[in-house]
Amino acid sequence: MERREVLKGLTIATGGALWPESAWSMFAPEQNAGAPPPLAVPIRGLVKKCGRLLQPVQISLQHSGADASAVTKLNGVEVDNRILSAGSNTFQVLTGPVNAAQDMSVTVAIGDKTVAAVVKLQPVRKVQVYVLPHSHYDLGYTDLQANIEEKQINNNGVAALIQ
Repeated sequence: MERREVLKGLTIATGGALWPESAWSMFAPEQNAGAPPPLAVPIRGLVKKCGRLLQPVQISLQHSGADASAVTKLNGVEVDNRILSAGSNTFQVLTGPVNAAQDMSVTVAIGDKTVAAVVKLQPVRKVQVYVLPHSHYDLGYTDLQANIEEKQINNNGVAALIQ
């Protein structure tokens, strides 16, 4: 009975410590209201582009006024040049993957105004993911066994191997 009484005493505030930050924020919108997103957020993943693996950094900007050119630099090297429209703009820039944790300076110049931030890139473990299509049939309920066997072979792409 003691355990049950302890559980009854828990509130959403104590339980919220177990939830991810984004889920918890829906219960306390006044804490996050008006806070702009960070300029740069490292993405811990890899993107294959032109045969090379690259690590993305997500850039979030709030731009007011007419369309303007934005030049993004990582550690002083220009990696992106684009036109920003009025309002919220989010895009990704790519850099080579890192082998060890590394701080990277990010600067975005919009006209004569420049904003800067430092992001910490973390190494990404390379894995290969295989996707295998699969479906489930209830024999005799959805169709006859011979028909289901043919459908299953076609669904998995095995028909090309058998012929």
